[in-house]
Amino acid sequence: MTKNLLILFLKRCSRKYATKYFLLALFLIFQLNNLFAQSDGLPRGAYQMPYTRYEANATAVGGGATMLTPTFDQKKAESEASDQTCASLNAANSFVKWNLTSDGQGLVLRVSIPDAAGGGGQTGTLGLYVGGVFVQNITVSSKWAWQYFSANPSDGTKDPSNQPGAGLTMRMRFDEVRVKLPSSVAAGTEVKLQKGSDGINYLVDFIEMEPITAAISTTPANYVNVTSYGAVANDANDDKAAFVAAIGDARNTGKSIFVPAGRFLLSSKLDMINISNITLQGAGMWHTELYFTSNSSGGGGISTGGTGTNIHMKDFYMNTENTSRTSDYKG
Repeated sequence: MTKNLLILFLKRCSRKYATKYFLLALFLIFQLNNLFAQSDGLPRGAYQMPYTRYEANATAVGGGATMLTPTFDQKKAESEASDQTCASLNAANSFVKWNLTSDGQGLVLRVSIPDAAGGGGQTGTLGLYVGGVFVQNITVSSKWAWQYFSANPSDGTKDPSNQPGAGLTMRMRFDEVRVKLPSSVAAGTEVKLQKGSDGINYLVDFIEMEPITAAISTTPANYVNVTSYGAVANDANDDKAAFVAAIGDARNTGKSIFVPAGRFLLSSKLDMINISNITLQGAGMWHTELYFTSNSSGGGGISTGGTGTNIHMKDFYMNTENTSRTSDYKG
């Protein structure tokens, strides 16, 4: 019996058999709501993700690392971690480690390190070990974290600042780092993050591991390739003009746009205006990166957008140099 039929049954029962069947029908509807909370019949929330998450508080720490006590005290950085707790790697050679439950090659680390005294962030490294073997150092930065808010909303200050100051409230203290490992790591393998001998306290919230599919290596049919218009992957030059030219050609020909593997630099917002039935297609989220290079708060942020209909954007990753939350253009 579907939920709609139960509702009709409930209405009729409430008129004719109120005392006999009303509560029974109501109970059945509540049970269906618990099982199928959405009209499409699927469970609520994100339940089919490509990655597996490994929480720091569900694993082992050592070498002087500690698990911080769960807290909702917003003055403490760990209050912003999942479960309001995380591993603190403050001693030299302290570590946190996990045994993988599924294969993965793409690693995402959620971590917090202190801001520089005058703002602007600082940089540190964590050693990554797979199966007990050192693989690489992961660069960790607080440059894009640590936003400072007025503790008194009545003073008219609504936007955060990147600069610390007396009386300001600290938020946004965690950031995420993506690492594409040299090869896939099998389920059951130990993955460890270890601090060196610097004076930085690393707060590790979790890692996520996911498989990486092969990059799309050829331009799909009925697509234009941004490299045909002068875009060059992994160099230091702005590719914005090449992207604009590709978008214009796609608009005139009814084609879509392909961005191959690599990192492409964009100096400002990427617009697709008055275009319909078009796709901006990368080679894969772990293969194609659009990096927005401006740190201006007026139009230099990270954004793609369009004013047409049926616009699809997929299989690429966006990142930015911008550290301002007051930018006109956000992802």
